[in-house]
Formats: sequence, C-alpha cells, structure tokens
Amino acid sequence: MSERVAAAAIPVGEPPDLRRSWGERRALRSTILTAAAWIVAAIASVPLFSVLYMLIVQGGSRLSLDLFTELPPAGFELGGGFGNAIVGTLVMVAIAAVISIPIGILAATYLAELSPDSRLAGTARFLAKVLTGFPSFSPVCLSMRSSCWPWAAIPPWPEAFRLPC
Repeated sequence: MSERVAAAAIPVGEPPDLRRSWGERRALRSTILTAAAWIVAAIASVPLFSVLYMLIVQGGSRLSLDLFTELPPAGFELGGGFGNAIVGTLVMVAIAAVISIPIGILAATYLAELSPDSRLAGTARFLAKVLTGFPSFSPVCLSMRSSCWPWAAIPPWPEAFRLPC
C-alpha cells in the first residue's frame, strides 16, 4: 500500500513550469518591493558616500607617516598623530597573547590527550561554547563599570546587559 501512495505522489507527465509569471499578484508584488528596497538602500547610502568622500578629500592631505608616529598635540594645537594609541594597542595585544596562548595550549592538550572524558573537560567545553556566543562588549562594560563601582550610584551588573557601551 505504501508503494501506491508513493507512486501517486509523483506526478506523471510534464514537469511544472518554474518561470516567473508577471501576471501573478505575488510575483508583481515581489518585484515592486525588491525595487523599492534597492531604491531606499541607494538613498540611504548617499550620506555614507558623502562622508567617505569628505574624509578622503579633506583627510587625504593629512595622511603621512607622521600621523602614525607622532604623539597627540596638546589642547587647541594643530598637528600631531596617534602613535601612542598604536603602541598601546600593540602592548595590550602582546600582554593578552602572553597570557592566553599558553593557557589555551595547555587546556587543549588536557582536553584532547590527558582527560577527555572528565567532568572538568566537560565543563571547559561547555564554557568555551558559551563564551563563543557571548558578545565581547559585555565583559568590557562590566569590567569598566565595576572598576569604579564603589563611587557609582548603581551596581555594575545591570550595566553589563546594556547594549551601547
């Protein structure tokens, strides 16, 4: 009996026509809404390209090696650069790498070779999966807010769930 049902479900004859029919209301509506979305996206991108054009034209003359190597100027002075920001970023990345790479290698070795079925390994895998999906700005907001919590009027934990950091 199941063979009859399977045979009846497959239509015999010509394959269905999959071309778009402009006479159908759905196809016409889809085309109109797609065109409207492209038009709105083009209009919305005008300010973006305007800002990019001004940035390239007016900021291109300022782009030089001094911009990346000099220190920022004092208040209301012209010139300077952001060399200290680049050096600070490289130092922070180096410190994070020195701390995290050995811990990561040791944890991976433990999970893969020494005790792959232990409770600690299961907990570590679970936490790794959770932290993979955790937005990186939330711990930053929490740590920044908790560093000044004794002087703040509100506790730090609600700040960790606030979207804009």
